[in-house]
Amino acid sequence: MKRVPREKADHRAVRVPVVSPARVEAVADGRYRRTMLLPNGTGILSVGSGTLGYVDCELQLEDLRDLTAAVQRCRRLLDLDADPEAVTASLAASESVLAPLALAHP
Repeated sequence: MKRVPREKADHRAVRVPVVSPARVEAVADGRYRRTMLLPNGTGILSVGSGTLGYVDCELQLEDLRDLTAAVQRCRRLLDLDADPEAVTASLAASESVLAPLALAHP
């Protein structure tokens, strides 16, 4: 099943930049960037809004063998494998303030 691209949203409001011994996060120029510790080295992930509502992802890796792990981590970070119809149905069925929002913006 092909997923429809999400509406463009201001993802900067969702993530707060963090600095810890294990990673560095930053938001600038409409992109979210973070370092990653991977099995064979380190990497830098940079994501932003792409054309037509798709996610634009750039990876800088020390070792190309880490490509699959980096892509999996990016998908998990952005929850790209979630079923949007199931999430919308669950939120719409709840009695929270999110129900009307979920129905208005599935």
